[in-house]
Amino acid sequence: MLLLTELVEVVNRAAIAAADTVRDKNMAVIEDFFEYSDELEDETPDVLLKLESKIEELEAIVETMKEGPDRDKIKQRIDQLNEERERYINSGSGNGNSGTPPGVGPPMRPKMVAITYPKETIDGPASHIVLVPLIALTPMSMATLSKLTFRTDLDIHQSEDGELKISFPEGKIKMAEGNSENTYRTSTATLEITLDGTPPSQGMKKLIEGYERALRAQIPG
Repeated sequence: MLLLTELVEVVNRAAIAAADTVRDKNMAVIEDFFEYSDELEDETPDVLLKLESKIEELEAIVETMKEGPDRDKIKQRIDQLNEERERYINSGSGNGNSGTPPGVGPPMRPKMVAITYPKETIDGPASHIVLVPLIALTPMSMATLSKLTFRTDLDIHQSEDGELKISFPEGKIKMAEGNSENTYRTSTATLEITLDGTPPSQGMKKLIEGYERALRAQIPG
């Protein structure tokens, strides 16, 4: 026989183990969108942010202007800034070698795909390379353990010292009517685990929004 508290403890350990497994799976999802980098690119985001901000500003101005020499000059400047941004990315400028702070794991960078995207230039239609983070293309799917249900049949007894003890019912039952042979009955238990989809955390949402802004800055119009 078992103490009731012992059974509760076993079920509780099973619930914790299930929650840990779900957490580990969620952590593994991160590696689908990010990869470890040997270099800490601590300066690149600031430089690119300034370039992309200026490009967005000029593109907004162009949309409000009529065709003419002034509009063509601004579009030419936008092309120059886009070329400068691409040169900066391709050259790897701003990569630092200082390493991560103490206690922090190796840096990670988003997994990227390069896509050719059309654009209008003063010389006519052209194309340029757009670096697209996978996390901006595919939704991140995570799960959370929302419910755990344990079901079984128990015989409950109270010991002389007042503690509740349990046992799984046993006995002989007939398998079919008219069958003189008896068989031992065994108890069964079920453990039901319910998983629900959960949206990304606020920190992950902010990170995704940042990559989406960087993506929009690379696309003309």
